Amino acid sequence: MAQILAVKLGGSIITSKKEGEPEIKREVILRLAQEIKAARTKKFFDLILVHGVGSFGHGLAKKYKLWEGLKNKSQIIPFAQTQAQTITLNHHVLEIFHSVGLPVMGVNPTTIILQKDKNLLTFETRVIKHLLDNHFIPVLYGTIVQDKNLTFSICSGDTILMYLAKKFNAQKAIFCQ
Repeated sequence: MAQILAVKLGGSIITSKKEGEPEIKREVILRLAQEIKAARTKKFFDLILVHGVGSFGHGLAKKYKLWEGLKNKSQIIPFAQTQAQTITLNHHVLEIFHSVGLPVMGVNPTTIILQKDKNLLTFETRVIKHLLDNHFIPVLYGTIVQDKNLTFSICSGDTILMYLAKKFNAQKAIFCQ
């Protein structure tokens, strides 16, 4: 079995925090994808990739205090919009990594993670194992997840990366901040 590395691309390096709409840093993501491709060409390794969301989630989370969980009905739409923004960013990341020939596959954390009071409770990893076993690169990201006590809460990319690095015995966990 190939060695496994777990890499987190910080939201602040892959997005711009400007007024208005969130914006990706396409050139930065492309450079990172090319560097990963070159490293895997030199010496093959399996990879778990996680990215932060930067401006694709923090704005609404801050404005509506989404880190506190679902406290009132006025947060329902912002929760849904935040999740949609994180999916949009993930789509851009996947598209750029595909353009350099990397076999990335997006895995939506909202569908496989359950938290309780903002802490991981369950994390279904069979699809990630299947992807790794077949040398695909699973790509996850910080986002809104179900929470047993708070209805929804935020699960950070850092939390996801650390959990998966331990679960899959990654040789290294690398944080690109």
